Amino acid sequence: ILGDSLLDHYIEDGEYYIDINGNTLIGNSLFELNCGYITLTGEHDNIQTWFRVYNEYGELLFLKEFKKVINMSISANGEFASFFDGDILQVLDLDRLQFNSFNRSIMFAVNNLGIPVFMGQDCKIYFQEKIFVINENVRAVLFHNEIPLLITEHSIYNIESNMQMIHTFAGEIFEAKIIENSLHIVIKNNSNYKLFKFNKHRSLEQIDEVDFDNSLSRVHEPIYAPLNYGEEDFPFPIGN
Repeated sequence: ILGDSLLDHYIEDGEYYIDINGNTLIGNSLFELNCGYITLTGEHDNIQTWFRVYNEYGELLFLKEFKKVINMSISANGEFASFFDGDILQVLDLDRLQFNSFNRSIMFAVNNLGIPVFMGQDCKIYFQEKIFVINENVRAVLFHNEIPLLITEHSIYNIESNMQMIHTFAGEIFEAKIIENSLHIVIKNNSNYKLFKFNKHRSLEQIDEVDFDNSLSRVHEPIYAPLNYGEEDFPFPIGN
């Protein structure tokens, strides 16, 4: 989230650049920190990627190439960065510019102390020295007010010292996110979607609802293959 930052990006002599707040940074993806920036240079999030850390004045502090940088995220306090590098979960202390490595995982979150909660290849949940077994499809792991939560298809679990269910839903959990320090949950029932917000006492407040029934009756004209545009033998309908 870049707030009121002045941002521009461009390519010059084959290199990607980002101009922000009077600084020129190398990269084509940008993450703003409390006192600086992280940029990534790569065409996609699953190929060789250059990882750079800049201070608030645009001075390069750290540079390293990784095989992959997947699911890049920043801790709530902006002091730790985490991502999956194709082999292991990497957590970078942005103050010391030192990495800690953890088991292979593409589903993870990191708290304000740089401690991750993550799902391993064995589909077990790891947090500090504890391992939790879950027999449900996991949708997300995240921290809410520094408490690790496990989000499954229908339930939310607290997983600090043990695994405790704190809420379950009749519908399917479609998405879970922390927005402005509040946990938001989208529940899906067929074509109906409801957005809930947890308050401090873990009670639910519904704040939005959308029904997509009317979209099922919509049709569109087929899109034809560009090289044979207009020829009926070469239909190219929109897939997703």
